[in-house]
Amino acid sequence: MQSTGSQPIRGLDSRRGGRNASLDTLRAAAITLVVLCHCSSSYGLPNPIGFLGLGGVGVDLFFCLSGWLLGKQLCEEFQKTGGIDVRRFWLRRWLRTLPAYYVVLAATVLQSLVQAKTPVWWQYLVFLQNYLGMPFFGVSWSLCVEEYFYLAVAPLLLLLCRQRRWLVFVLPLLLVPLVSRLSAPWFAQQWGGHWDLQMTHLRYDQCAAGVALAALATFAPRPWTLLCRSLFVLVPVALALAAMNVFWRVTDAPHADWDPLVWTFIFGTLVVLANANDFWRYTVRIPGARFVADRAYAIYLVHVEAIALIRHVAGTHDGYINMPIWLYVIAVSMAALLTAEILYRVVERPCMRAREWFSATRSTHRIVDTPSALV
Repeated sequence: MQSTGSQPIRGLDSRRGGRNASLDTLRAAAITLVVLCHCSSSYGLPNPIGFLGLGGVGVDLFFCLSGWLLGKQLCEEFQKTGGIDVRRFWLRRWLRTLPAYYVVLAATVLQSLVQAKTPVWWQYLVFLQNYLGMPFFGVSWSLCVEEYFYLAVAPLLLLLCRQRRWLVFVLPLLLVPLVSRLSAPWFAQQWGGHWDLQMTHLRYDQCAAGVALAALATFAPRPWTLLCRSLFVLVPVALALAAMNVFWRVTDAPHADWDPLVWTFIFGTLVVLANANDFWRYTVRIPGARFVADRAYAIYLVHVEAIALIRHVAGTHDGYINMPIWLYVIAVSMAALLTAEILYRVVERPCMRAREWFSATRSTHRIVDTPSALV
């Protein structure tokens, strides 16, 4: 990769220090999709919003956002300094993600002990539960993907940025998850094992795709401009693919959901659109999106417990919850927002601010695309 100098890419960073409103909207949409998905799957039958089970793809959107945002920070650091402070990156990421995660994990384990359950939980400490089993805290599988992505992305990006033929290395890395997904049945037949779609090596391609887009925007302005000019074709195709999957869900069509690779294209296209020009970056705003975006990580960590609380309060009868679906969704959303607000203000935000107290974690350059993605 070759540096393009210190000048910002036209239409991408022309308002240095500004906050990208479209990225806030995408992040808020991602957590909304996830919450609606779990509300739908937990409501029982009859379920008029069963098709919202597709909302689990909100995690795919989080992965793309995470790759873009972190990749953009790292690429800009290399562009300005000729290197990447890997240690600083890791420490900042861990202070951003681990405190809130371990607080919720501790509360979940304590709840299990109170209920006289003794689950094997040591794997949660090192983010291996998506390989060794998740008897509880199921949403943490995506955090496993993210945390190991953090470990790899900075040193790998530093290595690739110093290589002239970096595409030789990038393409195989992007293809590993797809090949793994396609070979999962063969693996099960030959070795008797099972590769779950939540395993890190099957899902990191969406994070990697976000990084690839960030590298393109930072180091290759001409291809990036060409990509942005192609959005008038790419966006309708992406929206049509998403609508097709929704149609399959609504009509109970005997067709599987898209492979994560297709959702990578869909959400990657939206990420490019959000960064294509100042209109999308700063003008298009949805009220409340920033508030939800700032608390998306906390909401993600606690919303399943909010669902369990509302289910317990409402009770069930003949397989479905004793309240209308619309009221159930509102009640879960309010409970999740309230709990997340406490987690955000007491744990998450103070730990983010604490990063500026120490020289080893203090930011050395101004970051444009805030906040970070899911984690």
